[in-house]
Amino acid sequence: MRPMDAYDVDSLPGSRSGDRVVAEAWYDGALVAGDLPVVSWRLDWDRSRQVQCQGQVQIVDADGVLDPWAVDDPLNVGGATVRLTWVFASGGEVALGEYRITQSSPAQQYVMKRIVTGYDDQGLPIYEDEGRWLRAGVQVTLNIDDLTWNVKTADFLGPETVQHTSSVLAEVDRLCEDLIDIDPREDVQDASVPSAITYEGDRMDAIGSLLRSIDAEGRMTGDGVMEIIPSAEGDPVWVAAGGEEGVLIDFGRTYSAGDLVNTVVVEGRREDDDRPLIGVARETTGPLRTDGPHGLVPAYRQADILNTQVKVDRAAETHLREVAAARSIVLPVTCLPHPGLQVSDVVRVVTPEGDLVGPVQSMSLSGSDGAVHPMSIGVSVPMEAVQNIGVALRGSTA
Repeated sequence: MRPMDAYDVDSLPGSRSGDRVVAEAWYDGALVAGDLPVVSWRLDWDRSRQVQCQGQVQIVDADGVLDPWAVDDPLNVGGATVRLTWVFASGGEVALGEYRITQSSPAQQYVMKRIVTGYDDQGLPIYEDEGRWLRAGVQVTLNIDDLTWNVKTADFLGPETVQHTSSVLAEVDRLCEDLIDIDPREDVQDASVPSAITYEGDRMDAIGSLLRSIDAEGRMTGDGVMEIIPSAEGDPVWVAAGGEEGVLIDFGRTYSAGDLVNTVVVEGRREDDDRPLIGVARETTGPLRTDGPHGLVPAYRQADILNTQVKVDRAAETHLREVAAARSIVLPVTCLPHPGLQVSDVVRVVTPEGDLVGPVQSMSLSGSDGAVHPMSIGVSVPMEAVQNIGVALRGSTA
């Protein structure tokens, strides 16, 4: 979770009428426009995307001083960023992050107005012969992406070799140099990188492969830093339960037999003689076990970065866990907003027939006219647990 004051955490189930979001424009490390006149904003996170957070901010400026024309203007796309901060009614703050402006759409309006120069002897107004064009303000719509956008667009200009063979984290840091800073958590287990690896094309693909090799993933913090965290689920950090406006859970869901993968095969390559290495992970228990009625439904992965049997075996287990997570049902939950929550955080969702626990796969925060709206999150929960609750709910309505 993002850092929050204990008092503000305690206030989350109560009224949020005094909460608001403040936006600032920054360029080249300097504040260029503070407390922007925001009329609406929205941030949408998706854990499965390489650029996880994308959003939109609408700004109405009556004076037109923020109207973007030059590419390096505060609200244009030549490198400017927007920093968003959640401000509680108590005065407490939570940094929601720094975002690159990736599209700017200004709508400048002018009106023709005739100016009164005096009055005739009957008291009727006398106008100028010609009217004047007067600026009626500007509305600027900004599309924004978290700072991994800078990494995603920075493709390798040519083949590039590994520089830090002894550390995945050091190599990831190098690949992000001058683009974003990284902050590995202490519980992330580092490993070596095969020296024979050559990077080409998409930089984020290379970073993703490196992190998956150590069972880790990245997410952006409120300070604009990419935090490196273990892919494995942790303990719940929040309970989505009733508040003054309660919690709405949507049990809509779809099942597809072909999506129920229960075996993952990973192919790597030995560094010394280039022979293939094969790692296999199988579902061995439950209704989707490989020797059960569901049968064998495999998926295949390949990564030359995996140069030992231990690495391909671990990668197969990691991918099987990812497959299991994808197989889980993502429950849409609408609740009072929690600005400290992040994707990959584990939450406990209270239902009429028991609790469900799982990581946040997606989330949306939004607001308008100085107010904040209810939050939507998608929580990935075990299919079996949902089935058990479904049976109980079905029984209670029979």
